[in-house]
Amino acid sequence: MKRVLFILPTFEIGGTVVSTKNLILLLDKAKYEINVLCMTGIGSMKDMYNDVQLIPTTFTLSNLTHNSWKDETNIFKRLFCGFIRKISKIRRIKKLLLKTQAKKITTLNYDTIVACQEGICTEFVSYIECKNKIAWVRCDYSRYVKTRNKSEEEIVYSKYHNIVCVSDLTSDKFKGVFPLYAEKTIAICNPQSEEFIIKQSLNNDNDISFTRNGFTLISIGRIDSIKRFTEIPQIASFLASQNIKFKWYIIGDGAEEEKRKIQENITKEKVEEYVVCLGVKTNPHYYIKNADLLVSLSISEACPRVINEAKILHVPVVCTNFDTAKEFIENMENGLISPIEEIKYSILEILQNKELNNKIRENISNFHFDNEDIMNNINKIL
Repeated sequence: MKRVLFILPTFEIGGTVVSTKNLILLLDKAKYEINVLCMTGIGSMKDMYNDVQLIPTTFTLSNLTHNSWKDETNIFKRLFCGFIRKISKIRRIKKLLLKTQAKKITTLNYDTIVACQEGICTEFVSYIECKNKIAWVRCDYSRYVKTRNKSEEEIVYSKYHNIVCVSDLTSDKFKGVFPLYAEKTIAICNPQSEEFIIKQSLNNDNDISFTRNGFTLISIGRIDSIKRFTEIPQIASFLASQNIKFKWYIIGDGAEEEKRKIQENITKEKVEEYVVCLGVKTNPHYYIKNADLLVSLSISEACPRVINEAKILHVPVVCTNFDTAKEFIENMENGLISPIEEIKYSILEILQNKELNNKIRENISNFHFDNEDIMNNINKIL
């Protein structure tokens, strides 16, 4: 039996946490002993991993990964945590501290260690000694590398045996940045546990803010500028002007500045009765299942998990024309793809054109997410 350790940067709500859980659910437990280490040790999705063997994080690792000192009530611990965070801004010291923590994981003798997300998680795992290390890349690396030291990133990835990108385009972008690692870079879409998603969709959160009155639209994700949730009030205003009866729900958490802008735009466009921010939901599947339409306005998506979840739950999708959209949506067949400037017309069309709506619903009602090839490819590298 192979001993496999998955390392997450955080348990905060997001695609990495859910996608990794889906993968773990689909692995053969007779072949793998699975452990999980969350570097921060905290986050609203932690309970999702209750049935998994969790390796406790350390005080130092947690503070290197997250501003946890801000929540510390003990004044002495708060000061010490703040000190750790401050000195870790010095690159060589942060590197030394990560290497020290990595040695503790090395002694546990895992057969395979998986860094579940680019960034500090991937850097940390690069320092661990293990005969098989896998890095998961969940972003457009051509954009991401602009915020990083490329030469340092190249050194980090030199320590990995396989680099998994979550779509064909994501893989191509990574290879374009690091052609040296093309041979060990592969594209594997995020697996989805249909059984888990469908089961979750039947659990009602009993949120009185969520009602089905007219068409129900939903947008889900990290509240970040790349998701363009701030555009929703203006689009909602247009739909309201067309005498459409609808509610548009936003689910997610993230940057306070972005959340403030959303609320300001709701007020500015006078769409308080149409657009509702529900905040964080650990079980978004119930809301997707009970929506008439999932809307994604993203600038970029590596592997849009919520779109696949909507398809599994047989809910039509309208999305912007981000680079990987065509890998997941067949335009005019199981959803609509359009530029952000025209997205309001696409939403209006699917709400008003009964023939198109019925066609898309019929097509998506037959959707089944096939994990066989995905899991075969994952098993090969584990």
